Amino acid sequence: MNGILHHIQNTTSTQNEARRLLEKGVAKLGDAVIADVQTRGRGRFGRTWISPNGGLYATFIMRPESLLSLKAGLALVRVLGRAGVSACLKWPNDVMIGDRKIAGVLIETTGTLSLVGIGLNLMSAPLDAATCVSAHIQRVDRYEWVHEIGSELMAMSEEGFDLDAYRAACLTLGHLVRLEGVGDNAVIEGMATDVDNLGRLSVMTADGTRMISSGECFHLRTNKSAVDLQTKKDYFQTRDHGTREIAMTSILEQAIHLETSAEKTYRDAAQATSDSGAAKILGLLADEESDHAKRLRGMGDVSRFQAPDLIQSAKMWIRGAVEGGASAISLDANLLDVLQRAMTVEQMTESFYREHAQSTKDDAVRDLFLRLADAERNHFLLVGSLIEYFNRPNEWVESAEFGHRDEY
Repeated sequence: MNGILHHIQNTTSTQNEARRLLEKGVAKLGDAVIADVQTRGRGRFGRTWISPNGGLYATFIMRPESLLSLKAGLALVRVLGRAGVSACLKWPNDVMIGDRKIAGVLIETTGTLSLVGIGLNLMSAPLDAATCVSAHIQRVDRYEWVHEIGSELMAMSEEGFDLDAYRAACLTLGHLVRLEGVGDNAVIEGMATDVDNLGRLSVMTADGTRMISSGECFHLRTNKSAVDLQTKKDYFQTRDHGTREIAMTSILEQAIHLETSAEKTYRDAAQATSDSGAAKILGLLADEESDHAKRLRGMGDVSRFQAPDLIQSAKMWIRGAVEGGASAISLDANLLDVLQRAMTVEQMTESFYREHAQSTKDDAVRDLFLRLADAERNHFLLVGSLIEYFNRPNEWVESAEFGHRDEY
């Protein structure tokens, strides 16, 4: 960092102190404020940041710029990594080691400047759910850490933000999450799948994908006893530049979430249609998705996936359309919308299974994922056939009548 470091022994918060020094003309752009103790340290959402002696409490005075909150989190991960402490991010900028928090970021503005507040546990962890730097490495010099963090923030400001590096460091991606304080919806739950170039978290929910700009993020986990894999101990690993390998436990959690989302979509569709034949097929599809989730939880028998009842019901439904003509099946607009969503889920689920089947070293998991991928592909074809009926009922019936749709 190129500016002046203003050292305060005791203050309410370094954010308040930075404002005061700026107003007096003592501090300027590029400076930083550091305190030994904060009596009223704060984090995001107005939460108290416990700030005893021995921590790093600093505010860096910077120009406002896009994605500054994410940049600050990534800067901390990089500085920790260079010191030999492997850390990851919980969206947007909580710095974590495993499931324990080691640092936090608070961005505020004053006039035309941004105040980047950093709280890093150096010598002790003030809460049971936290950890500290000294628990992982022996040599801890607070002033060196302030200089390193400030220099990393300056470098990011000059060089631009590496979104791919942030994604690699973001432990939230691939996790089941709950977000609170999101717009009009108090709570959103789903699977975090990406962070876009605006810093928004993409969350796949049962009602479609949501792009989240702000909110408090919690990582969820399924019942640990339900996933019987030796790889549980590998919760996550970090590599150079923050690249991480998601443990198999997390992958199975994602798969279970995809299956339960698909199950909900089919049950909603079954309730939405007034056609009894379609309702039966959709109910059976929901049952199959539920069965997939059970197999994932228990890693049980994988010998059979396509239920004979489903195949027989589909044949009967098509035969009814052939015999009754284009008017034999009701055209429910709501049902069409749900089916189109179901196709998206099936495509996503199939791709998920095939991608992870290629990367896993576990033969049993690979076999399970490939069989599940084939089952989801069959579901996709069947649902696609149902959707085609809505778009071209006469042609659909005619094609079915002449046996052009055996694959369905």
